[in-house]
Amino acid sequence: MFYTDEKTLKALQKGDVKAFEKIYYLYNGHVFNFIHGMLRESTVAKDLTQDVFVQIWNKRTDIDSANNFEGYLFTVAKNSVYLHLRRKVLFDNYVVKMEPEPEYKEPDVDNILDNKLFEEKITRLIKELPEARRKIFLLYWKSDMNYREIADLLSISDKTVATQVR
Repeated sequence: MFYTDEKTLKALQKGDVKAFEKIYYLYNGHVFNFIHGMLRESTVAKDLTQDVFVQIWNKRTDIDSANNFEGYLFTVAKNSVYLHLRRKVLFDNYVVKMEPEPEYKEPDVDNILDNKLFEEKITRLIKELPEARRKIFLLYWKSDMNYREIADLLSISDKTVATQVR
């Protein structure tokens, strides 16, 4: 990597455009490659590279000329990528929520009837179970409780619940 001398950084802090241009031309390609390596999108990488240097210019008075400028520069670049990705996820989630509801479709009568008949058959079979086993199975099937919840409710072990449900 390149090294930016303290004199150039101090000039940048004071608002020297020539010092900024020197830093820009020295690091522009490296910052672009760094961002592009993370995103694999050239257009976005170009935009974010420009944003990084705008941030460097806007925060030039906060730059410590005695510290590692390259580390600072690439931290700004990395944070710009993370912010971009965070915004992209939020936007994508927003767009998905804004999509219109699918058009109404007629219910599949055969499927509904099959499910109804299947449920009736299960209900008949459940009536044939011993009382304790029936209670456990109904809690599992109709109340959507898990083995642990049923075991706690009935003061039995979860292994017993699992056996009874099976």
